[in-house]
Amino acid sequence: KHLAQQFASKDPGAALDLIKNEWENGARNKSPIRMFTSEFGKAYAKHDSKAAGAMTQSLPVELQMQYATSVGTQWASSDAGGATQWALGMSDPNIQSGLLSAISGVVDQSGSPFLIDPWADVLSQSPYAGNYAQQLARTWPISNADAAMDWINAIPDPEIRAASFQSMAGGMAGRGYEDASHWVSQFPEEEGIRDQAVDQVSYSWSKSDYDAAKSWAESLGRSLLNENPNQPYDPQQP
Repeated sequence: KHLAQQFASKDPGAALDLIKNEWENGARNKSPIRMFTSEFGKAYAKHDSKAAGAMTQSLPVELQMQYATSVGTQWASSDAGGATQWALGMSDPNIQSGLLSAISGVVDQSGSPFLIDPWADVLSQSPYAGNYAQQLARTWPISNADAAMDWINAIPDPEIRAASFQSMAGGMAGRGYEDASHWVSQFPEEEGIRDQAVDQVSYSWSKSDYDAAKSWAESLGRSLLNENPNQPYDPQQP
């Protein structure tokens, strides 16, 4: 690790030569060079993310995914939008897919608007947006619920759109029922989208405040699915 950090800050070109030589001519056990490649990618991305990303295709093909993932996760921790834009530009579809998944995981785990907004802005306008629709719908409202609502409303596929609204409702309910109830009440009524979200949120809410959940559901024309305020929580229910 320490050696990888030194190369990253002082001579990344030498590190690239070392990786190539060791991979092509080194011992049969490739684990040490794989470990060094990962640590170097992380350290180099911390020092210069763009330069680290540009080096990916210069590495042996067998190491590119591992290296790119280390670079991408480190890059995303400080610049999720830039890391996502870089991932979208990768020519290898497998590396691209793996990177987008890794970067989205970093953003999801952070829960930070500093990372969420630029990540969502880039990903939501890409051809891969549909693949991450439910994660975008669950995560984006943490920083910008208005933008998330506008984006979900514009999704052309009715099934993805409906699932995204439910994901948004569930994510918001997990963070606070008052906020969730405010936004769910604005969901579209067609195809039962709002009704399903009301049922989902009110059922979950009823476990902590039965009367408030019942009153809210009824105000939107729904009957609370949980008819027993003392009913134990059933994870199989909505």
